Order: sequence, then structure tokens, then C-alpha cells
Amino acid sequence: MTTTARNWIPPGALDDEALADAISALARAWAARWFTPARAVSIRRQSRLDFRAPSEAAYLKADDIFACIDRAQNNALACLLLGHPRPTAAPVAADQALFASIGAAAVGDLLRDICRDLLGTAATTQTPITRDLRRPFRFTLTIGGGPILEVLLTEAAAVSARRRLTNPCKATLPLASRQQSVAPAELRVGARLGGARLTLAEFATLERGDVLILDRAEGDDVELTVNDQIKAAQCTLCLDSGQPQLRLTQI
Repeated sequence: MTTTARNWIPPGALDDEALADAISALARAWAARWFTPARAVSIRRQSRLDFRAPSEAAYLKADDIFACIDRAQNNALACLLLGHPRPTAAPVAADQALFASIGAAAVGDLLRDICRDLLGTAATTQTPITRDLRRPFRFTLTIGGGPILEVLLTEAAAVSARRRLTNPCKATLPLASRQQSVAPAELRVGARLGGARLTLAEFATLERGDVLILDRAEGDDVELTVNDQIKAAQCTLCLDSGQPQLRLTQI
């Protein structure tokens, strides 16, 4: 008989507000992009009961994170996005397709953010939910005083998201940002005048006043070093008012 491995979770281990807080922050950023003027957005964690997806409208994201929104909620979301109050009646047939398209685009954008930050995935496929979810982690998103949709996470997604929140992966900065972040770092710049090779016996007999012959002649370039190790350039050693200086000749 084949059994499927399952994460063991201590009772109540995922019942804190960490996931709700993370989804709430993403929802606020999402609302700031989509609503003009800005709309108040809140997320509330719901009881983990068996859930049956509504047949009218539901969108699936990255297998384990779902957003469920029925037709009435989708119409309300579309009206709010268009700057209108919540509808008191169903839209006419000509507007229904437009409202469905607007709602799907907005919900898909929110799910894309949630999947990226909570699971580290970039999947964008939206598929109607065709199976029931048992005891999902449920979070209701409310806009303008009324519920708009539910964000659902399977237990596997919740565990992965909680681990990611505990040990966040640092995002890779764009090249320009990385350059700006390391620009203030200080480097030790020096010059290597030359070297000499000695045996251990010769080195052990060195005394004060001995002369070591370097592998460079007078007038040869010297090596510019960074942090005493990295050869960065060729330069010449010169004096200006008695102050030793290095003049770069090759980089």
C-alpha cells in the first residue's frame, strides 16, 4: 500500500496572525495600485471549515493558493474599480462580460503578488476551481465595508508560506540598486613595489641592515592592490612636495 507523506503540524501552530498580516500588507499595496481614490482594505482570518467553491466564479492560482469570488462580489469589485458605488442590482448582460474581465484582472494581480511573496512562485495561470477544498486557511478581503473575495491556502501552501515568512529569502536587487548599496563601502588601496624569493634557511638568517633585491628595476611600474590582495592596476610611484603618490598607468 502506498501512503503520501504529510507535514506534521502541532495543533494551532498556524493559527497566529502572521499569514493574515502578510496577506493584508500585500492587499493594501494591491489596492493602492488599483483604486482611485484609495479604498480601505482589510483582511480577516476565518474559521477553517470544509469549503465548497461557488460555481459561479472562482479562480485558481499556483495549485495551492485560491481566490474565490462569486458573481455579486465580482460585480461589486468591478464597480468600485470603476469609481462607482456598489451595485444594487445585477448589471445588464452587455456589462456582465466587462465586469467579469475587470474582476478577473484585479483578482489575478492580487494572487500573483501573494504567490510571489508567500510561495516564491511566479505562476500566472488562472483556472476555475473544479474540486472542493477541505479545511483551507481562509482569509476574507473586505473593501469599502463589504466582503469582496476569499483568499484560500491549502495546508501545504500555508506551511510553505509560514516557513518563508520565518526565513524570508532576500530579493535580488537590480544592478543599479546593488551598486548603490555597496558604494559607501571602504577599500584599502595600496601598492606592491615588488618581491623577492628566499628559502626558509635564508629567511631565518636575515639581520638588521641586510638588503633584499626586488624583482623590479628602477622606473618599473608597481602594482595597485585593493584590500592587500586584488591586483587592480599598474601605476608609478612618484613624489609631490615630499608626499608619496601613485599615478595610474594601466587599469
